[in-house]
Amino acid sequence: MKKIFLVIAMFILSVGLASADGSGMGSNNGSHVNHEGMEMENNLVIPHIHIGGGYQTVITIFNPGISETATGTLYFYNQDGSRLALDVNGEFGDNFAIEVPAGGMVEVTLGNPDNEKVIGWATYIVDEPQQTTDMGDGSGNHEMMSDHVFLGIKYKRFDSNGVLATQVGTSGMRFMSGMMRGFAAPIENNDNNITGVALVNTSDTDMTATFILKDVNGNEVFSKDINLIAGQQTVDILANFLSDYEGINNFKGVLEIRAADDGIVPLVLINSNGIQTAIPLVPIPDAMENMNDGGGMGGGMGGMN
Repeated sequence: MKKIFLVIAMFILSVGLASADGSGMGSNNGSHVNHEGMEMENNLVIPHIHIGGGYQTVITIFNPGISETATGTLYFYNQDGSRLALDVNGEFGDNFAIEVPAGGMVEVTLGNPDNEKVIGWATYIVDEPQQTTDMGDGSGNHEMMSDHVFLGIKYKRFDSNGVLATQVGTSGMRFMSGMMRGFAAPIENNDNNITGVALVNTSDTDMTATFILKDVNGNEVFSKDINLIAGQQTVDILANFLSDYEGINNFKGVLEIRAADDGIVPLVLINSNGIQTAIPLVPIPDAMENMNDGGGMGGGMGGMN
């Protein structure tokens, strides 16, 4: 079951952070570059992709409810942060310019399920600051285009005959400075419910993510540091990440993932007897820089699944 989980199930990202323009969220105008020096603020991260070995990933970029076309570039990376060249809609490369019409969407299919398995991560960087978007409400107000572009992801598994066996969907995570330093998820980990985690360090520096387990009463029972170099992605079942904890194979409570600075983007999923379930990841208030500075979450946190 654990091997099946690793191959099939590490794909559901359950955080869709919307409207990161700073209104209703305190002062959130930070800047953050990734390991290649690209500005990440307000852009979208896919912390886990899987192609080949019977799998195919489909990314949908959509641009709802505004009056201008969005342009940007989709970049792909190996687990070590190096560029990942792959087949995208029949073309081969490690980055692709994507233009999304106002109110429309563009779908891109990654890889061939008949090829060898490849795991990595991706990010979609919207062209800024050249682009702003008319809010379309007659006010004449403009906001950053990246605030209004979203990602949907489908992970497809095919059987030995090339027939689609199953597919699961999720959304990309929007990067927001000051909001990326702590996440929490309710988890259950036992023989029938296997929790898996993927992490990517989108920062330009090496970082440490701390896994903290708390029981249902909020008491900390175990913690462990996970070190990631700049641009690195890792994925495993929680029992392997926290193998030093004797109670990990029969645990119910909360998993916190914390870091000292922005950059870590996580994914959490539970496989219950073969049924995959997305686990809600929520930002931890005391880990938010803008909360500590007196700002508030306000209405800017809409869109959480």
